[in-house]
Amino acid sequence: MVKFLDHPELTCLSGQVAEAVIGDRVLSCTVDVFSCKRAGTDKKIGASIQQRLQDECDLRNSHEFQEGGGNPGGNKRKKSGDSEGLAPSVTMTELGDLSVPGVQRFIADLILTLNTVFPDYDFTTIPATSFKSAGSVSQVVHEINARINASLCSNSPTQEVGANRFQQHKINPDTFLPELWEVVGKIMPMEEVQVFTYVPEVQGDPFSDDGVLWSFNYFFCSKEMKKILYFTCITRRSDSVFHTNLSQDDDDANFTSPSNYMDQSFSSSMNFDMDSSS
Repeated sequence: MVKFLDHPELTCLSGQVAEAVIGDRVLSCTVDVFSCKRAGTDKKIGASIQQRLQDECDLRNSHEFQEGGGNPGGNKRKKSGDSEGLAPSVTMTELGDLSVPGVQRFIADLILTLNTVFPDYDFTTIPATSFKSAGSVSQVVHEINARINASLCSNSPTQEVGANRFQQHKINPDTFLPELWEVVGKIMPMEEVQVFTYVPEVQGDPFSDDGVLWSFNYFFCSKEMKKILYFTCITRRSDSVFHTNLSQDDDDANFTSPSNYMDQSFSSSMNFDMDSSS
């Protein structure tokens, strides 16, 4: 597991949306910071994951070598109709070339983060292709703000609207979200990060469990600080969490459409070159 870094102010804020009851739904959010500096069993588990990724890399090269008639994929010409030049390496992923030890280590850190946040699940064997670039920081912040704002302000049969729209969870997104991002920015300056996301390729993880209505998960990664801030939200029907007896009318409740809550503008011009340093 990666090392959890305690930031009391962030813990207090994220705790407000850890299990926010919104009508017939529960919004479960996690905003945690982890160190990429491994110690103890982390080194052993991380090394095992990196070896598996190297095996995956070798397998890709082997298949490409056979299909290319003995010509490795890195030297294979592009197909007719493509721009001139060599085809990209078969080991290339959205996080970098899988044959590079630093990229293997980085992917292993993401996997270790998932295993730490969700101890009831095992992500050890997920493929490198499960991780994708999430786009610019400003795009991701806007997506997070829109999702959470829409959820906290949603109408439901058990919730009043207007002045009392926050009576159930008592969280005002107009003040909560700016305060959250201010704290995040102090911990991990947004101009120093790149953002990635885990995209499940198979069933059997917290994002595809029964009762899940929608979810997102983002890794805000800083190589310079050797830190990962993991921000995830999962919305479930409350009966899937608490096994309460809701009426059929409650089951038919819908969210209002997302508002145009404006996020802060962050710089997205970052360079996240990988290396294999500890």
